[in-house]
Amino acid sequence: MRRILVLALMCLTADVLAQTPGAPIIAGRVVAAGTGVPLRRARVELIGQGVLPAGAPPELLRTSGAQPVLTDDDGRFAIEIQALRPAMPLTISKGGYVTTFAVIRRENANTPIELPLVRGAAISGIVLDLKGAPAAGYPVTIRRAGANPERDGSPAQFMSTTDDRGEYRAGGLPRGTYDVAAGSASTFLDPKASDPKLRERELGLGTRVQVRLDTGDELGGVQLMAPAITGGEALAIAMRDQAGVPPPGPRNFVPARGAAGAIRGRVLTAARTPVAGALVFVRGSNAGSNANLSARTDEKGAFEVLGLRAGRYMVEASVNGQMAWRHGQDRVGQDGRPIALATDQSVNADVILPAARALYGTVVDEHGEPVQGARIQAQQIQYEADRLVAAPVGAERRTDDRGSYRLWGLYDGTYLIQASVDGILTGTTGRQNTYATLYYPASPTVAGAQRIDLRDDTIANIVYAPVTLTQVTGLALDGDAQLVAGTARLIEPRQSGRISSARTASIRPDGTFTIRHVPTGNYILQILGDGPGRTGLFASTEVSVGETPVRVTLKASHGTSVEGRLVFEGADQLTTLNSFRVTPTPLDDRARSEPRVVVLSTTEFFVTGLFGPTTFSLRGSSTDDWYLKSFTINGTDITDTGFDFGAQPGAITNSLLVLSRNGASVSGRLRDSSSSNYFVVAFSTSRDARFALSRRVKFSRAAADGSFRIQGLPPGEYFVAAVDHLEGTANGGEWQNPELLARFETGAERVTLLEGQDRSVSLKLIER
Repeated sequence: MRRILVLALMCLTADVLAQTPGAPIIAGRVVAAGTGVPLRRARVELIGQGVLPAGAPPELLRTSGAQPVLTDDDGRFAIEIQALRPAMPLTISKGGYVTTFAVIRRENANTPIELPLVRGAAISGIVLDLKGAPAAGYPVTIRRAGANPERDGSPAQFMSTTDDRGEYRAGGLPRGTYDVAAGSASTFLDPKASDPKLRERELGLGTRVQVRLDTGDELGGVQLMAPAITGGEALAIAMRDQAGVPPPGPRNFVPARGAAGAIRGRVLTAARTPVAGALVFVRGSNAGSNANLSARTDEKGAFEVLGLRAGRYMVEASVNGQMAWRHGQDRVGQDGRPIALATDQSVNADVILPAARALYGTVVDEHGEPVQGARIQAQQIQYEADRLVAAPVGAERRTDDRGSYRLWGLYDGTYLIQASVDGILTGTTGRQNTYATLYYPASPTVAGAQRIDLRDDTIANIVYAPVTLTQVTGLALDGDAQLVAGTARLIEPRQSGRISSARTASIRPDGTFTIRHVPTGNYILQILGDGPGRTGLFASTEVSVGETPVRVTLKASHGTSVEGRLVFEGADQLTTLNSFRVTPTPLDDRARSEPRVVVLSTTEFFVTGLFGPTTFSLRGSSTDDWYLKSFTINGTDITDTGFDFGAQPGAITNSLLVLSRNGASVSGRLRDSSSSNYFVVAFSTSRDARFALSRRVKFSRAAADGSFRIQGLPPGEYFVAAVDHLEGTANGGEWQNPELLARFETGAERVTLLEGQDRSVSLKLIER
């Protein structure tokens, strides 16, 4: 019989905080081992099925989880559980202490227990690459010799990752002897090895360093060398050698006829030093495999992508741990510069990365004690689909055992910082005292966040304090039965002017859901079904959240389906049908944005799951001159007006969707300047046609030669404005903001475009 750590059970005389009457609970107190001092704000979690901490025994998978709780000022906790099980495993963690596993047996439920935590040790140091330079974003593996998690209740392996300085830290380690190595191992089984000890080899780890740690030790300066190749690369080589396959030789690339163009270049730092191993994406509008290609830079930072058809392309470089950056991009949130490529032409397009910055600091609670494991994310305010959203940028980081974090790989710009700790103060129900999502410096809503203008490495410390919030609970129905799977989503209304930050929760098999940590305000609650037969189920309603918990019952439906005839105008033969993508565009929060039009053939289409006021957008095509000419429902063209599909099931047949290759285009240059660093937006003179993703609003950036070109416009009256800077890309951004477009009208050129017309204009630069 396998053994699990057994903690001494002690009856506690003090009462735990009130729970739901009759509900089973696991309650107790977390204390410092040896002294018995209560540990406040320790995190106690009942582990859910399928979730297993590194190094934990397999038995910890055999239960369903509950919401994590934080101990109160006396170290006490109480977890309300839905059903008693034979074994209920917990993890208990707090900054500066060893994370501990414990299993509570069913017979001990409702009996308060005492959980002691031991002071943790820490290892820190630096990882260098083969050239002696700091290795950023590199994994570090730390293994405890002779560990037995089933016996001692502590992990056997810990992982860390280096930051931009090559530095790493692993805290909360129990006493013991450790092997420390840079890299993440892959295991190779070699049945041909004569020595049985060599049949199982670990690949991808650098030279190992062995250290001894006692309780509470701080061991710094442990220097590691990164291996020459990753574990995955080493495993691939070993498997190839085992199979007797020779290493691949040089590949002779022969481009298809009419697709001999090439984009070459280098990825360089701000100091013009090469960046090796960067992933470079070349994205274009032309269809087929040539539309989205990628390459890795060599030791000189060089890359090349061959076999490109004539067209306009964007080049983007992604470096480990840093934000992506495009060729010709000048600032964060801005588009890159398109590359005009002719047949058989080779164009050079370097990507110059800006100097990388870091946001760093510590996260502590109201007592000044470190908050370990908080998720820290940089965000930027962006305009998307007629609302402001806080969009994550860069990689998410976690606070260490000291509560410290470092968001690195950011570029000069304006950011928000979001910190998340999932857990409520123990024993509370309904309105919750919680340490949930917080925006720097101390706001539970993104609207109250302070923006940080990052121009150099900047410190931003966060102090958590309990915030009183409430919750939205409900029942999702599929007809008269419970909806057994899906998502509940709570969002700010578009017309509120607030920055949107969606809160979500999974729908349980009994149809219930709970969205926790909700501030006071007005919201839109949406239900989205999931799984066979349920995908497409949807419902929405307005919800006003006050001081008491809100309960809602929503009946979801599959909405309206539309099917009909599909017409392609201006093309004799279509060989790239899959490149066409028509998507529904919601006009308010009653609509659903997830459905996609399914093209059955060159003559038929259908779409399901339509709700509320919706229009449609052509978001992908084989070439840029295509546009959505018309979408006729019940004899009316709804392309520029939208159609209200309501909330009830329905079916619309005999509709007509027309895609045309006879889109108009507008091109030109600046008339009083030779600058090539500007942006162009073409937008309808009718303000009613400037809704989200309207076919009559399009955006581009001038190419390196100072010219611009916008294609795929329906015939009509347009303003064409050249602006010195605009945030966003072709997929969305502030150029979609109707208020901003209205301000551009006086400095724009007014043009009339006929179907298929190519109009040339010279523009005056609008300086913002």
